[in-house]
Amino acid sequence: MKLRNFRLAPAAAVVTAGLLFVGTAGTAVAAPSVKSASATSSAVIEEAQASWRADGWYRSEHSCRDAGKKGKRQGKWRDYRCKYEERHHGRHDYQWHLYYRR
Repeated sequence: MKLRNFRLAPAAAVVTAGLLFVGTAGTAVAAPSVKSASATSSAVIEEAQASWRADGWYRSEHSCRDAGKKGKRQGKWRDYRCKYEERHHGRHDYQWHLYYRR
């Protein structure tokens, strides 16, 4: 009886190793499609961000938004956004920066 158990143990180990290998190989095959999808989506995001152009600096959010609305109304751009950014690097002088998209 003991001899029979010793013969089954290596066979069970081989089967278990085979199942583990097949499981990891399956996920390895699926991984590139996920990577390519995220690479594609990040490329689209970078392209969308590249289309935003800077227009001017404003001391208040209200004046930045007013300038953005005015440019949209005059047909200079179709969309705008205001971001609170440091105007001169290292000087800690934050102002509102108007970005637009045509």
